[in-house]
Order: sequence, then C-alpha cells, then structure tokens
Amino acid sequence: MTDLPMALLNDLRSVVGEGGVITDAAERAYFSQDYFAKAAPADAVISPTTIEALSKSVALLTAAGVAVFPRGAGYSYTDAYLPTRSPSVVVDLRKLNRIVEVNAVDMYATVEAGCTWMALDDHLNPLGLRTPFWGPLSGRYATVGGSVSQGTVSLGSGKHGPSAESVLGVQVVAADGRVVVTGSAGQAKHSAFYRHYGPDLTGLFCNDAGALGLKAAVTLRLMARPTHNEGISFGFDSFEKLADGMAAVARLGVASESLGLSMGALQRATTSAGLMADLKALMQVARSGSDMFDGLMRAARMAFSARCFVTQAPAHTGHFVVEGLSRREVAAQAAGVRKALSGLGAEIANTVAVGMRAMPFAPYDMLNIDGRRQLPMHTILPFSRAAEFHRRFQALRAARAAEMTAAQVGVISVYSGISTNGLLFEPVLQWPDAVEEFHRRHSSPGTIAKTQGTPPNLAARTLVPALRDEIVGLMYDCGGTHLQIGKVYPYLKGRDENATALLRQVKTQMDPNGLINPGALGL
Repeated sequence: MTDLPMALLNDLRSVVGEGGVITDAAERAYFSQDYFAKAAPADAVISPTTIEALSKSVALLTAAGVAVFPRGAGYSYTDAYLPTRSPSVVVDLRKLNRIVEVNAVDMYATVEAGCTWMALDDHLNPLGLRTPFWGPLSGRYATVGGSVSQGTVSLGSGKHGPSAESVLGVQVVAADGRVVVTGSAGQAKHSAFYRHYGPDLTGLFCNDAGALGLKAAVTLRLMARPTHNEGISFGFDSFEKLADGMAAVARLGVASESLGLSMGALQRATTSAGLMADLKALMQVARSGSDMFDGLMRAARMAFSARCFVTQAPAHTGHFVVEGLSRREVAAQAAGVRKALSGLGAEIANTVAVGMRAMPFAPYDMLNIDGRRQLPMHTILPFSRAAEFHRRFQALRAARAAEMTAAQVGVISVYSGISTNGLLFEPVLQWPDAVEEFHRRHSSPGTIAKTQGTPPNLAARTLVPALRDEIVGLMYDCGGTHLQIGKVYPYLKGRDENATALLRQVKTQMDPNGLINPGALGL
C-alpha cells in the first residue's frame, strides 16, 4: 500500500488519467531500482502524456511535500532517479514521446523528453537529416530527455561531442509547475532555431541530473545526413599506444565515432549469439552501404573476417568511423586516420567499426552475454593524463586481485574519444550474481536463462561498491570529469565556492524546497 493520501492520488488521476498513476507494490519496486542499485520503493509512479499534465502533476506533488524523481528509460548506474526520501513519486516520462516539429529549412527538431533516439533517427532518416550527436548505443530505449539530463556519448561524439553539444533549447518544468523555455524559443515571435542569444540558459539544464527541473521537451540541431562512411580498425600492443592513437585521431576532428576496447571487451563485442543473429547482422551491414554493391562487399568482408577476428586481435583495439557526402571526402578522412595511427598500431579487420555503424541501436542487455551482472563507471580525462590513470588503475587492480578472484569479480575496459580534447575511460566490473527485476526486464530471454540457479554473490556485493568508491576517487585524483553524475560522482567536491553558491541559488529558484530529485549533483 502507498502512504500517499487518497485525495492526492485522485487529484493526480484527474490530471494524468486513471492508468497514469501506478501504486502496485511490485511496479513501485521496479521503478525504484536501476542497473546496479535499488532504493526503498517510491509511493507511486506517474506517467504523464502531455507537458500540461506533467506541469500540473509536479505542482500537485510538491505542494503536498512529495519528492519527485524524474525517470527516462532507466538505464542509469549512478542512482540517477532512485528515491532518497519519503514520501516520493517517480515520474516515468516515456509516454511524453511526440516528435513535435522537424524544421528542415531552419535545421532543428523539437521532441518531447520521452522520445527515444532511435524513434527520432528513424523519423529523420527518410528526410536526409540527422542530429550531430545522434544517440547512445542504447538509443533503442534511451530517451532524449534522459540523455540531455544525464549527458551521454556514443554516436557522433568523436566529431560532435556529447549530447549537450547538439541541444539548442529545452523546456523544463520547475517544482511549482512553471515551464521555463530556453534558447531563442523563449522569446515572443521567435522560433527554436538558435541557442546562444544572451547568457546560455540552456547549458544550465544540460547534464544537471534532473536536479534543476524535469525536462519536458528538447530542441536539437540538425545536419545533412552523411551518405557514405568507412570503418577503420587498428590493433595496439599497449594502452599507451591506443591512447596516443585516439588522441591523434581526435586532433584531426574527422572521426564521428572513436571507440577503444580491451581484449575482454572486444571478445564481448564480437561474440556470436547464433546463426540467425549472424545473418541478421550481415543483412544490416549490407543495408548500411551507400549502394547495393558497397553494402554487399561490406557484408562479405565482415563474414570473412569475423570468425578469426578475436583469436588474432592484440591486447587493445581502436575502431573509428568517418563519414561524409561523397566517397572522395570519406576516403580523404580515412587516409588521415590511417596516417595518424601509423607507427602506433597495425590495421586489422574492421568488423567492430562496420558492425557498430550498421546496427547503431541494437538490442541492449543489462547483463553480460554469459549472464554476469555488470557495473560500468567512467571518467572523461584529458589525453595528457590518460596513461597516468591507466597505470594507477592497473595498480589498484593488482592490489585487489586476490579479493576480486575470491569474489569472482572481473573487469573489462572501454574507451571513447570525445571531440578533440577528451578520452572517456570506462571500466566495467562483472560478476556472477542473482539478478533483480530490472535485469529481467532489460535483458534477452537467452541471457536471463543463463542466470537461472545463480545464487546471491554476497562477497561481490560487498566488494563491488568498495571498488567503485576507490576507482571514482582515483578518477578525481587524475582530473577526470563525468557524465551521468546522478548521486554517485563527486560533482561538488573541491568545486569553486562561488560557482557552487551560484548553482545552489539556481536550485533554490527552480526548487525552493528541494523536492526535485533531491541528492542529485550532491545538492
């Protein structure tokens, strides 16, 4: 049973509809857990379908002293939307998912916060358009509002930066239900086409972890959709050479995607899920070419190389995608990438690079392919400190090796280039353990079947949070920053006191009683 007054529940139902208020205990528990952690269940979950309903329901809740926790697809591993106090309501924004406007003349698109990146890209593709950053690899499920609130990288980030760099304006619901409109659309007689007119208020609400208000709608820049692309993959015998290679490619500013993998991560990326999955993948690769012949050649090369790829691969690999409006443009960019990597590594089969672009929004499991649970964490480092962090991270692993072995905790690493000046370093801890409802709903039946009978791993449940704390501390010491700050990463630690005071004033202006995602950003 929920502890919310029946009068408040009835008022909420009058705003969001009978089916838009969930009080079932099992559902409340599910919406109060994420990729890694779970909190005491929220008192209710609401699912508004219009911005007006979102605004009215938030005002009702905060007036009653109820804390509000915004949730998109839920793919957080940093307690992003987990309730931290009671009474509380989780706001499920996935039904607020319309594509409001696509302006192909002024080159912007406005979507509601619950629109997925895949839905937006599918809509833009026939128009020959795309957003510069066009989604995380989980974009089949991940929402635009969630990405803008948390900050994400993947598709397009090597050239165009993280999600916030593609945002022109936002509509944000404050604690009292006011809707704040940023960018040029916030002025009478103006459309949403431009961001930087006066102080950049849009930037305040990007990467805010939902602490400053609930995203209702987002306007994104558009660009002509590239018609040609090429994948390039290199192998490296050390992390240092991989990092130097990714830095060299970043300085060119031509690789839309720049992905590095440790051997363990590479094995996961290229593991076959069976014959039908292979055939489906090859069909996608064939369709990804600029014409039928090009696509078939891509698929043939991928089929020829995929089976021997992992056994021949070096310790670290880098995978880069360049794109453009002509073969000549793409060839010139690819030649630049190969020249930048010359002397650092050796070119290998481009299976991962081609597959990544052919299936950008593939189904996404919350578990490792063998059924192990996972905890990703990440930091964005200046290239000049990547080797230092890697060295210290390896020392930490060595110091904890006996405990990790005893608890069956392993680790893989993934790396991404972000625009011209950042390397995202993502260690992923993995261990066998009993799974939660969140994992069951967000993993394939085949993967879940592999978890049957797996007992709770109590040793790992103690060790993994401790390892995370140590690794996050090391990230801070090496000058790393973070996306997906949530309630885990130390955003306020050591921060300029005047900047912190300003942020707190903005929080007070938007949320005077601290009821919007309390705990996010450390506020």
